[in-house]
Amino acid sequence: MSVERVIEAVGVDSNRPDSGAAASQAQQFQQALQQITPETNPQGSNWHLGNAPSQVVTWAVQALAKAGTLSIISVYPPKHQFFPLGMAMNKNLTVNMGNCKNRKYIPCW
Repeated sequence: MSVERVIEAVGVDSNRPDSGAAASQAQQFQQALQQITPETNPQGSNWHLGNAPSQVVTWAVQALAKAGTLSIISVYPPKHQFFPLGMAMNKNLTVNMGNCKNRKYIPCW
């Protein structure tokens, strides 16, 4: 079953599943993780990068029907280079994306 529209609002915070059918994709996301953030600082910060930074956007493209629309409002760093371009192109998808000013609506604690 496919859908006509998807809003991707998870971004680099996505975490890969530890069990089930999707857990087999864990290896492919490790390469993306190493390229996006070769250095991390887990101490002193509330935010931690997810361990599958391109998983949700890949699943979003897979879920869309031909000529569907993908809207991305999540956060991705400038170095992020993992987007299923071929799959999106072959489905003739419309992709809209932009930064969400989340700090305007959700204060930083």
